Amino acid sequence: MLILTSGVPAALQLHDGSETEVLRLASGDCLGQASVLTGAPATFKVTALTKAVIYEIAKADLTPILKARPAIAMELGQILAMREAAGRSRADAISEADKHGPNLAARLTDRMKILFGLE
Repeated sequence: MLILTSGVPAALQLHDGSETEVLRLASGDCLGQASVLTGAPATFKVTALTKAVIYEIAKADLTPILKARPAIAMELGQILAMREAAGRSRADAISEADKHGPNLAARLTDRMKILFGLE
């Protein structure tokens, strides 16, 4: 598990062949807890948008902490659930928008043409 102490990473999720930002992380946020707590593979790719300082807590080091303070595991579970819901919500919104008109790439291209006055 990783703890972010400074910087701004973004969590990206693969959807229909492209990566979509689903969450920006801030100082104090944790990453990688899904793999550590559930054994599941990571569902997000994290990339740093700015220089970041991140500390790693190995599973072997986390185990005695969680045994001594089970409430921490519950809080981490809540964070996992919120992030999973955010990822699903974002992916659903993109899919729903694509059902009602041009695909996302075309809509973004059209918006850029308007913004920059391109023909």
